[in-house]
Amino acid sequence: MNRRFITDKSKILLLMFGSFAVFALSFAYPTFGKLAIIIWIGLLIFAYVDSNKLRSKGIMSDEQIYKLLDTTTKNAVFQMPFPLTVIDENNEVIWYNTPFIDLTGNKQMVGISLKKLMPDFPKSFIDDSTLFSNFFYKGKWYRVFKHHIDTEKSPDLPKKALILYWVEDTEYRELKLRMENEYVSCITLIVDNYDEVRSSTPDSSRPLVMAEIDSVINAYFSQFNAMVRKYESDRYLVLVEMQYLAEIISRRFDILDEMRELNLGNKIPITLSIGVAQNFLSPIESSKESVAAVEVALGRGGDQAVVKKEGTYQYFGGKSKAVEKRNKVKARVIADALRGLIDQADHVFIMGHKNPDMDAIGSGIGIWRAVANRNKAGYIVLNSSNPSIENLLKRMAIEEPGLGKYFINGETAIDLLGENDLLIMMDHHQASFSEEPKLVDIIGQVVILDHHRRGEDIVKNPILMYLEPYASSTSELVTEILSYMEDDHQLTKFEADALMAGIMVDTKDFTYQTGVRTFEAAAMLKRAGADMAAVKQLFCDDLETFRLRSSAIQSAEIYRDHMAIAWIRDVRHDSILIAAQAADDLLHFNGILASFVIAKLQNGVHISGRSTGEISVQLILEKLGGGGHLTSAGVQLKDIDVEQAKERLIRAIDEYKKEEN
Repeated sequence: MNRRFITDKSKILLLMFGSFAVFALSFAYPTFGKLAIIIWIGLLIFAYVDSNKLRSKGIMSDEQIYKLLDTTTKNAVFQMPFPLTVIDENNEVIWYNTPFIDLTGNKQMVGISLKKLMPDFPKSFIDDSTLFSNFFYKGKWYRVFKHHIDTEKSPDLPKKALILYWVEDTEYRELKLRMENEYVSCITLIVDNYDEVRSSTPDSSRPLVMAEIDSVINAYFSQFNAMVRKYESDRYLVLVEMQYLAEIISRRFDILDEMRELNLGNKIPITLSIGVAQNFLSPIESSKESVAAVEVALGRGGDQAVVKKEGTYQYFGGKSKAVEKRNKVKARVIADALRGLIDQADHVFIMGHKNPDMDAIGSGIGIWRAVANRNKAGYIVLNSSNPSIENLLKRMAIEEPGLGKYFINGETAIDLLGENDLLIMMDHHQASFSEEPKLVDIIGQVVILDHHRRGEDIVKNPILMYLEPYASSTSELVTEILSYMEDDHQLTKFEADALMAGIMVDTKDFTYQTGVRTFEAAAMLKRAGADMAAVKQLFCDDLETFRLRSSAIQSAEIYRDHMAIAWIRDVRHDSILIAAQAADDLLHFNGILASFVIAKLQNGVHISGRSTGEISVQLILEKLGGGGHLTSAGVQLKDIDVEQAKERLIRAIDEYKKEEN
């Protein structure tokens, strides 16, 4: 009988009954011993018959299979059509096949280190746990796979051995690159101020200006083999291959400058907002992504391009002031929508940003009036006072003592939450900046009223958003909303003063970011009883604050001829306020186009940035994680001292100037 055909199960049974027979006969159990011998003989016959059946069916035994696999493996290795090499623990070659000779051009490689053969081969790949590595060698790409050979049981073999499989994928890479280059990306382009340009251009020049806008857009993108379709008077869809999109990005969307410099009788510079989807998506998804990107561009004030790639944004342009919108249709629509949301809510929570200023609190008081006019319970969330609003709160305690009970802290607000509440975020749009961030997560219905340029981490899916960077302040937006929500807004003198203070602090007494609608809002507040002298008193400082501000100004250094950098090294409760005031004052000196004041805080620093409009402090401080406007921005940096902050600020300025050039 050929024992190779006895299966493992048969061997086990034969062993069991054979052992039992010996045991029974040895210990005087002859009956059981004889029975066991009979069963053992029967199993032996069965195994023999079964092995003949397996042999007749062509089924191999385990031993035959192992022998076949061993032979197959050896043949596979020696006949492998792609390069193979084996290296030892010193990364020296101990074996290779003929295709590897063709790959390297060397015939004698045993004992030579892989590093010497291929100096650029990544040594880390040999030691790490990755399965493969991409490697470029002699004009070709290879995907190199590795497999560790177990040599521990063979003392005559190297301690370690590694087999490398070299699979060329040059053709695949070239095909992949070609497909990526020819993939079509969507661009959505909007003329920001189309209505304003059209209405301000003389009748004789209007057709020429409108036609030239189309001509510039078509001519610019035609050089990149793109298709341009105008689907509204001020909106365009552009389809362009990825390879050309990369060139447009490398040119930093210079169509923005070309369009802005267009002058054919138009009184207002023409600006564009461009949204780009730089993702390998379906046409529908790519279109949606480009629309989302252009909305970000509009939310940041327009005159810029925003590229959305894998969930992140890249910004180009944005160096000009946001153009004021003269059409008030949007304000009326927002007012109607907000009135409906307030009417449906059980509680309305009004919340500004951390360390609120006059604009955050003033606009919050204005919205509280709108809520009260609808006979709804409204609360202003404020955890603590600060020097910026201290004078306003003191006046409120005297002139409007009943209003104080509607100011609550974050914990109280959370305790009051019901099932149908509304949160209105004032003067900011990022949850992390909120006075009580938990409310943003808990309350399902969130409204955003803000005038800052849109940042990346905006609150997701707000039920209503009014974000207008052209506006001087959130208080200006709220004043307009009040005029459309009710025929009689019922503003008290104190409430009108609070809103006026919000406008004045952000416009620097109607100097910066001031448009026609700003003065219209101020006129409405004057009719409601706002007293400019009383408002001015809200900004009065004590003598110590004046001295500290003067000290900060005295520390200023001039950088790049037109930028002033100053600092406040002492930690104070009013450091942020003093930094903002000092930055404003530095702009009053000849030749200063931008100013930055670094204030030391308990756990880091705060940087206030101001400019005359020729330099975008927003773009500079965005590089440090901050934001704001073209002429006013800020950022807080954690766990850093003044000197480190100064170094980072200078790097951000240098990067900004490099991009500008």
